Amino acid sequence: MSESGDFDSTPVVGLGVIPEGTKPIHYTHSRSAVDKAKLCRIDPTKPNPSPRVAIVLADGERMIGWAAKGHGGEVVVEAKSRIFEMTSTEHAEEALLRQLADTDLSNATAYITLEPCTSRNKGTPCVDLLIARGIRAVFVGNSDPHPDISKGAWRRFLPAGVRVLDFAPELRNEARRDNAAFFDKFTTSSTLSGSGAFDYTQGDRVLGEPGRQFRTHWTKRGDGSIAAYGDNDNVCVAVGCKKFSDVDDPGRWFEDSAYAKHVNAGEIVIFKRSYGYALVLVRSVRYGRNGEIPRLEFAYEIRYNATGA
Repeated sequence: MSESGDFDSTPVVGLGVIPEGTKPIHYTHSRSAVDKAKLCRIDPTKPNPSPRVAIVLADGERMIGWAAKGHGGEVVVEAKSRIFEMTSTEHAEEALLRQLADTDLSNATAYITLEPCTSRNKGTPCVDLLIARGIRAVFVGNSDPHPDISKGAWRRFLPAGVRVLDFAPELRNEARRDNAAFFDKFTTSSTLSGSGAFDYTQGDRVLGEPGRQFRTHWTKRGDGSIAAYGDNDNVCVAVGCKKFSDVDDPGRWFEDSAYAKHVNAGEIVIFKRSYGYALVLVRSVRYGRNGEIPRLEFAYEIRYNATGA
């Protein structure tokens, strides 16, 4: 960062200068954050895996500290390095800021692999912690796929005068791959029944077992209503049915099917493929007005044909 506060591309790494022609300073710190996130102790086989998240704080070429969720981190204060541990419930941002409670961070830049949280059941959201400490700029790897967080950090940072920038594409892609299990739970549901919620403007939701999946598409209509359409076949609404047990033969409802159907909250939409049906109960729809993140909350039930065809 130049003395004027503008972002430059001085080629530096860690605590020293790197050779001319190599990656600039912000790439170096972003690269370090992606590497540190690999240290996170995450079990991707769990039904509800947590994300790998790491943060690096730097003042120009000088690294102030870093933290990786569920692992720990390191801070450098008055030229002395100190390693610390963190609890499994702490967020990487809050743990690092706590370790630097007496350090002036008003000239620091944060490099975070996943968008900082904007809401929490307990404690202060990380986006607010960063703003309160006077962080001037934040580089973000991936947006959080959680429908109550996704893109919300931008809405909080920018009005507060915090500049928000992106990791380089290859680093974003690498961080996304490292977090595949976390992202998959917001895009894919492989069990025969379940529930979930997601930002329906960010992509499809895939339901069902691998090889026998239903790709469901959704477009906005307004609060309490949404348009649903399938992958290759028409869709239909089970009129008057409020729970899955009300639907005996899903096929009978395709007497009134169409490429797309408008579905209200409380209604069941049915998707069809050659191997069976996916029933989706739309529980609630949030349109996304006044800066809110669009959100579809649903439950589903998969009914495969008995022959497995």
